Amino acid sequence: MGVHVYPGGRVVISGFPLKTLILAAFDLGWWQLSAGEEWMSSEQYAVTAQPPEALRSQIHSIRYTLFNIDDPMLRRMLQSLLVD
Repeated sequence: MGVHVYPGGRVVISGFPLKTLILAAFDLGWWQLSAGEEWMSSEQYAVTAQPPEALRSQIHSIRYTLFNIDDPMLRRMLQSLLVD
């Protein structure tokens, strides 16, 4: 379980429920998202993504924590994935 960001912007997120993915994508605290169905907090997902070559130069930070992605470009990419 966790977030891993590699050079070039490759992101691997494993073992997270949808609610946690939303929190990481939008840089929110757990208390800021209270709505949703039960499954959003229990079903776990894995996401592996890599930005297109043209966008890699726009990624300025590969810093991350267990539940957070530091780079705003990577967060926007995850937001886009979740919205789709």
